Amino acid sequence: MKEIKKQIKFKSLRTIILIAFFLFLTPLVQGSPYEESAYAFSKSGEHYFLVQNNSSLFGNNMTIIHNCETVIVDLNNSFYAQSNSSKLKIAIQPGMYNISIHCDNATFEYSNVYFYPDQLQWVQQFEQLNSFQLPTLDMIILEEAENLANWGSFWSILIVWLLTTYVYWNLINHYVQRNFIEEVIE
Repeated sequence: MKEIKKQIKFKSLRTIILIAFFLFLTPLVQGSPYEESAYAFSKSGEHYFLVQNNSSLFGNNMTIIHNCETVIVDLNNSFYAQSNSSKLKIAIQPGMYNISIHCDNATFEYSNVYFYPDQLQWVQQFEQLNSFQLPTLDMIILEEAENLANWGSFWSILIVWLLTTYVYWNLINHYVQRNFIEEVIE
């Protein structure tokens, strides 16, 4: 009986030691799994474009999300903006930029980032350049399209039936003519 109690105590002690060992070796997760403390993106319509080296982005604004006390943005090696809030939104003109984001002790540099104008401006510029009305589209009424599809099905079934009947008729006729015996009377 004493041995059983000793074995139970030993097993529970061993389990506690193993759990403590695994907890000691497991690193604590702090913050987000995204290691960088700042990232930037632009938006055009419902599409988002992440700022990276040699990237093309669409939109007129660049948004910087960070978890720093102060963020400083340099465009082409000259000061552009500074913010203490966790989200900074700045206006960007179309063109190529070298972007530096200084966040506390970290600096993120992105080279050859090209910004294209927002999609809505393209439509306005297209209409201004061409200054004519876009051609109107002739739409098909759904009922007419269904009627045409039904008539097409009917005529294709009829044509297939006629062709198969014609082929069978010729095969039967050929068989009968080949095996036809005439009796000649003199």
